[in-house]
Amino acid sequence: MANRIQLRRGVKSKLPTLSSGEPAYTTDTNELFIGASNGNVNMNGSKWYTGTAMSGTTSTENNYNYAGCPIVKVGDMYLNTSYGYVYECTTAGSGTTAKWTYRGSIRGAQGATGNTGAKGDKGERGAVGTVVIAASNSTAKSKAAADYVCDGTADQSEITSALAVLPSGGGKIVFAEGTYNISAAFTISKPVVFEGMGDGTQFNVSDALATCSATGNIVFRDMKITANTISKYLYKGSGNDDVLLDNVTLTMTATGVHNLNTTDTYAAFLGQHSFVPHNSNISLTTNCQNGDTDCFAIAENADYQSTNATPVRVIGGHIALTVKNGNAHISRNDLICDALNIELTNSSTNYLDGTIDLRGRNNMLNCCKLHYHDFHGDANRVNVLGTVINSVIYSEATQVSTLSGNFIGCRYHNVKLPSDAVLCTSF
Repeated sequence: MANRIQLRRGVKSKLPTLSSGEPAYTTDTNELFIGASNGNVNMNGSKWYTGTAMSGTTSTENNYNYAGCPIVKVGDMYLNTSYGYVYECTTAGSGTTAKWTYRGSIRGAQGATGNTGAKGDKGERGAVGTVVIAASNSTAKSKAAADYVCDGTADQSEITSALAVLPSGGGKIVFAEGTYNISAAFTISKPVVFEGMGDGTQFNVSDALATCSATGNIVFRDMKITANTISKYLYKGSGNDDVLLDNVTLTMTATGVHNLNTTDTYAAFLGQHSFVPHNSNISLTTNCQNGDTDCFAIAENADYQSTNATPVRVIGGHIALTVKNGNAHISRNDLICDALNIELTNSSTNYLDGTIDLRGRNNMLNCCKLHYHDFHGDANRVNVLGTVINSVIYSEATQVSTLSGNFIGCRYHNVKLPSDAVLCTSF
């Protein structure tokens, strides 16, 4: 029978100081130790230590040690619990014999905090990827956690400050629940996500929301925007920005908006490269000036005249458009919609005004609902152009409207579809 080699063993709390090179096994924690000249070395892989004994950030090899260091081995790690600094053991030992190298911070890069600024913000800051803003009526907890706190007057000031500390590549601004009063447009110069907490994050806009000089994605997400005194655009793009409304409730009443006598007032969202509402509810009332022939309620992209113009894509949600004077359209560009509910209302009693149609020649509506309310006048008051698939079209016009375009698998009421419509049924 072969001889059996058996290690010293026992519970860890009673492990003695081992002779140099002597092994031992702890039966309660399943750890292996080897005796060394300065104590027992735990051989069970790397181990984490914590404390505040080391606090430097230079990365010179073997740069750090501390007198109270227990016996450690190469590869063990140390976390400074105050600053988040991480160190790796690069020379085994204990006390000042053990050497450590700074490896980084678990908190990432952090800008310097400056002096306290006006209007409740926290002053100038280094570039950061995410900034938090609280409203004047946000909870005390939200205000305490915020980087900037609005005072309820000209809150675009705090938004401008927050935009300034985002890195040049862009970032995110998170808005706590509360009401933000925007009295003048703030300027966006980099890609940014504006993210709220749902309808509890309310923007009240009294002039315009934003102008943009950036190239890239601009996102408004999980918020409610109310703009009832707009006299021109709500958002003016750079022509190189892609705008996404994601789960946004937008209510807008335009007193003089879309007057085509002024070149920057064609649309609520004007001049961006692309515009995509996603699961958003948009309610617009336009009051075009008498004599205007075309008003564009949702978006006019910068390249609308091009044969390769970027279409307006709408995914889910609801668009309600009411026109009081002039002719109103969802968009000057082609419209591509999926599972969208569109309600169009003529609130004028003047038969010569109030035409609403889908302007683009290559609109594509899939699984949508079109509901026309309170129309007056001749048979051309309601127009749908392009292709409409698996959708419901319901008109309350006083006269039957003749629609042009391609209709496939649709249900319709009080409208006349082209003779080549396919698999469409009236109800």
